[in-house]
Amino acid sequence: MIKSPLAKMFTIKILGLAAACGTAGGVALAANAGAFTSHAQVTDHSHAAAAVAAAAPAEAHRAGAHPGGAGTGQAGSAVADGVASPVTATRAAGLCWQVASRAVGLAGQTVSSQPLSPAVAEQALASTQAGQALAAPTFTSLASAAGAVGNVPDYCAVLLSLPRFPQPGLVRDLPARVLSALPAGLVGKLPSPMLAEFPVWYLAQQPAHVLAGLPAGVIAELPAGMIAQLPAGVIASLPATVIATLPAQTIATLPTGTIAQLPVPVLSELPVPVIAQLPPGTITRLPAGTIAKLPVATIARLPIPVVSRLPVPVLSRLPIPVLAQLPASVRSGLPSSVLSQLNLG
Repeated sequence: MIKSPLAKMFTIKILGLAAACGTAGGVALAANAGAFTSHAQVTDHSHAAAAVAAAAPAEAHRAGAHPGGAGTGQAGSAVADGVASPVTATRAAGLCWQVASRAVGLAGQTVSSQPLSPAVAEQALASTQAGQALAAPTFTSLASAAGAVGNVPDYCAVLLSLPRFPQPGLVRDLPARVLSALPAGLVGKLPSPMLAEFPVWYLAQQPAHVLAGLPAGVIAELPAGMIAQLPAGVIASLPATVIATLPAQTIATLPTGTIAQLPVPVLSELPVPVIAQLPPGTITRLPAGTIAKLPVATIARLPIPVVSRLPVPVLSRLPIPVLAQLPASVRSGLPSSVLSQLNLG
């Protein structure tokens, strides 16, 4: 296993690449401006790369990409003799395996099996030896696909479905064009802690079943329209301030206990059947006009001071035992037909 420090920033590792290479090509790679001079053949890990292709056969970019980063449907492109050469996600994944394998070799380590396990690949990409491996012109196209040499480890983590990001916290630095070109099927397979590190604009493009596993704090940053598509149980875990921004029809599907915590203006806009299911203590906070729309049985359970504020037409429909508890000043305003029944009672 590779025991190189994982906390060292990959971009800092790359600073020494020019000196390590001792050539103009090394300097160009470190600056992510090197010309693409050759293509490496995918060997031991070709089947892993094929899995990437199966997850995203068209490798199309997702619709609605973040402004300024139009997706290309490809992992990126390199330049050979001034002509753009596309690098597909399948090919990029193969190159990622090669970088990891070379890093293992440069560290003088051996592994018991080929291809590398995801855990070993993650450690290899996090090592200083990964930076040395990327100095080879073979991987210029991979750096171009990732947007920069320093982006390669986390970019590869997505393509290879690794258990962790080699450089945690740097995935947000991936250019919009790179994120938009990632196969959606692969992104959805990432563990929730990894997925949570992507920019909010990118997460907002993911399916609801993918977003449902994110931490509540991350979900709360998503647009209200996207949150509304999540399961009720997930929405119920969000802060009341977030839930309050959702459409009334979405709030109506939540547990009663969750709805009861919302502000009065939000409760007042809910359908009458939903309000009627709320605890009496919550209903008493609502405006009289809202309470007056509730079923008689619901109103009859409310405290008398609250009932006394309701219009006469509403009071006239209440049971006699409830009317008998009203203050005399309120009863005197009832219709004679109701009062006669009250006197008989």
